Order: sequence, then C-alpha cells, then structure tokens
Amino acid sequence: MRPSNNEIAEIIDFVFIDAFKKRHIKKFAHNNSLRSSYFLSSLAKAIHLKFFPESKLNVQLVSENETDSEREGGEWLYDFCITSQMQIHDEKELGKAAINTNVLFACESEFDTSLKSFAVDFAKLICSNASQYCYIQGLNQITNAGRENFIDGRLYIIREQLKDLIKDDFVVAFVPSLVRFQIKKWKVFGI
Repeated sequence: MRPSNNEIAEIIDFVFIDAFKKRHIKKFAHNNSLRSSYFLSSLAKAIHLKFFPESKLNVQLVSENETDSEREGGEWLYDFCITSQMQIHDEKELGKAAINTNVLFACESEFDTSLKSFAVDFAKLICSNASQYCYIQGLNQITNAGRENFIDGRLYIIREQLKDLIKDDFVVAFVPSLVRFQIKKWKVFGI
C-alpha cells in the first residue's frame, strides 16, 4: 500500500510527540544525537509496519530500553529506507543472499540548520531513485518569526530552485530540536 503524503505527515507528528515524551529516559536525557536517532528509528518502524510490512527496513535501530545498546546497525544509503529484495544464489558454493532491488521509501534528516548541511542530505534524496521520499529538517530558531522565516527560506529553495529535480511524492517536515521544545509548533508539507 502506497502511503499518501498526509498519512506520512500524520505518522511524523505522532512519532515526534511520542519521542518527545520519552526525552527524560536516562539514556536520552543528555544525548540529543541519540534522541534524534530514536525519533528516526521509531519513524522508520512505524512507516514500515503500516505501509511496507513485507519489505526490508534499513535503519539504525534505537530502543528506549535502558539495557539495550545505544544503536544497532542497519542503516543503508539513507538515514532510513525501505526496500524490496530478491534472493540470489551461487550455484558453485551453494550460498544464498538477499539483495536490495528497489528503494520504496527513503528518508534523510538534518537537525543542523546550516544551508551546507541541508544541501548535503537533501541532495541524497534528489539523487535517489526512491519511489517516495521524505526530508526532516530540524528547527532551532528561538522566535516564531525566526522559525517562519527559516521555513519560508527552505521552502523557497525546494519549490523554486529545486522544483525540476523533485518528484511529486515528497514530504518535508520541520521539527524542533528535542532539546529546544519550547517551540510549540512544527510543520509538515507534501511538496
């Protein structure tokens, strides 16, 4: 089942609020990088489970459980992606392996708000051949006007400068840093 941009936006909202509520768990309390990774891991799992349960989830998993390791490998090409796979085999060695054949959904995120950081991660999605993709941009501006100006600036770049390079099936989300959650509002856009 192919998710709509609105369905992806709803999942981002739900998962972000859930991740924010867990920010005081001991392993997240003073590690914003781990909080962000947990948010992305949770988002990846939610999208995978709801829309692509038969496909392969490629993500660095982060559990809220204190006894689990901080991060468990699994990232492939993007912060997370969901792929279709097929089995290949070697007749001489009688070995088998799964190979990713198509990126069904890809997501990149950047909580650094510099233009250079945006350009590096956003470009990965533009260059991808993913069926659908999502970009999550952090917000760390203190004032509402600062946030609105930042969002407008990024949307201008996406809608005007990059419009010929972006597929129709694309979501961009602006979410506050989990450290600076005095920001009471965030936005998700289907482009």
